[in-house]
Amino acid sequence: MEASAYGLTWARARKHALTRMELASGLAKRPYDLRHAGISFWLYSGVDPAECARRAGQSIEVLFRFYAKFLDGVRRQANRLIEQSMEEWDRVSRVPPRQPDRNWAGNRPEELVRSGMAVGENGSHTA
Repeated sequence: MEASAYGLTWARARKHALTRMELASGLAKRPYDLRHAGISFWLYSGVDPAECARRAGQSIEVLFRFYAKFLDGVRRQANRLIEQSMEEWDRVSRVPPRQPDRNWAGNRPEELVRSGMAVGENGSHTA
């Protein structure tokens, strides 16, 4: 298909599919505009940049060059995810040490005395 025929076909398709307001806005004026919008949306949604580049059929270097403004948002999101993970790690790491089970036979006073583990008020062992 010749480039001019492609352009005419695209213009007719837009006229058929879009509202007057959408046509006037220039929405999807060129097929490339949709590609750019799609890649931008993927990046903004948090899709891995390497995956976006693969799907777009371009190198990661090209992606970084043309979509840097969207990648900044991806970095902020990545930083938020890392921060949340670190906070969760801190939260679960602060679990208080487990207290001995009071029902365990070895914790009963008579068992502590019998085993020689009981300590009197002055620090001496009671047996």
